[in-house]
Amino acid sequence: MRSVTASQLAQPRAAATTGVVRARDDSCRRALWHVCRAEKEASQKTAQAQSRGESSTSQAKTSTPLHSSSTDASSTNSISSISGSSSNKSTSSISYGFMAALAAAGTAETAYLTINKLYNASVACPTGGCDTVLNSSYAQLFGLPLPLFGAGAYGAVAVAALVAAQAANSGEKVPGWLTTGLAAGVAVLATTSSYLMYVLQTQLGGASCVWCYASAGLSVVLFIMLLFSMGKRQLVDAAGPGLGAVAATIAALYIGFGPNTGVSTAADLEMPYVAPTVNTQSSEETITLAKRLREAGAKMYGAFWCSHCYDQKQEFGQQAMSDFPYVECFPEGWKKGVKIADACEAAMVKAFPTWVIGTQVTEGQLEIAQLEQLLDAATAPAAPAESPVAAAAASQ
Repeated sequence: MRSVTASQLAQPRAAATTGVVRARDDSCRRALWHVCRAEKEASQKTAQAQSRGESSTSQAKTSTPLHSSSTDASSTNSISSISGSSSNKSTSSISYGFMAALAAAGTAETAYLTINKLYNASVACPTGGCDTVLNSSYAQLFGLPLPLFGAGAYGAVAVAALVAAQAANSGEKVPGWLTTGLAAGVAVLATTSSYLMYVLQTQLGGASCVWCYASAGLSVVLFIMLLFSMGKRQLVDAAGPGLGAVAATIAALYIGFGPNTGVSTAADLEMPYVAPTVNTQSSEETITLAKRLREAGAKMYGAFWCSHCYDQKQEFGQQAMSDFPYVECFPEGWKKGVKIADACEAAMVKAFPTWVIGTQVTEGQLEIAQLEQLLDAATAPAAPAESPVAAAAASQ
């Protein structure tokens, strides 16, 4: 029988112990692995969560400028739109306001001419040809002073332009009926001015009437401002009524002037000489003044068709006419091409009546007192020249 030594007995026991230890170590390692894996997974999940959080934050940060940029662009567009509409509003308001001011000036001008025509008064005229035009047959239409129609048209345009300016300034859309009416009114003024400029050059010898040219200038500027004030659509809508107003104005002027004065051609107009009859009674003052004027060599140059010339004669009266120093500038009548009388041409007469008293030349109808003052100044004896001796004595 074989004997087993202590060392031999110890070997299996040691091996068993080693196996247990290994088993324990393996068990620990497996446990640790699970723990480590769990920790690793937890760590990975945390990292992924943090990664997603950072990514979301990064995206949020990245998208914020884009959103801000979009907002800024939208704000910029809105500001630009508001600025543009404000600019258009301001431009229209200024244009309509300027038109209202021009039309108001035209109203004042034509009202002034109307009042002077109704009261047979002379108008201020630096160029000297205004009375020639205002006393002609073209100064009336349908029995009324022509400037009266101009005052009405200018006044209507001024009111319409002012209302349009207020609407544009408040941001409201100018009503279509208002722009159409404004266009029609301006068309009437421009057409009338064009027609009268034609008459002025072809029928009245191109008389230098500053009021006529001023009115024509206002009409032209109003027409230009109208084109700048209205949009394309508004102009298209107003074209029809505007052309209708032009046609109606031409027809009215032709009916008012043509049949009565024969202006179908320039050669048709002719005014035979007819001396107006003075039927008022003279006073001793006017009879004496007429004699003094003749003796002083004074002259009143006039035309038989001039209403102011006739009114001046009426002031002197019938009895004073025998000494009244009147010079007729169209003794053979008036028609196109007829020259003014030589005496009137030599005196450089440009308006009727024209008074020449001494060296003083005065255009227009004058009051009796004014004539006496001018005559006294012209006939006053000149102061005697001072002798050299007296001058020397006075200087000492």
